[in-house]
Amino acid sequence: MTGYGTGTECNEDCTRTIAAQKYVDTKITLAEADETFGNTISSAGGATYSGLTSSEGGKMWQIKSINVPAMS
Repeated sequence: MTGYGTGTECNEDCTRTIAAQKYVDTKITLAEADETFGNTISSAGGATYSGLTSSEGGKMWQIKSINVPAMS
């Protein structure tokens, strides 16, 4: 795995989201430890994340909170 991301897309003639989305205590388990995996996570479009931590030498990762704003 080279990175992690989550998002909401809105293509032609779609209905935009009316409420923000929140992901809590997201856990990611890699097949092999990678201490640099945290560098692959980014945010855009007003989305934010907090509480990125790792354990087991970079094999287990946790993001306490991911917030994706409603589309306007």
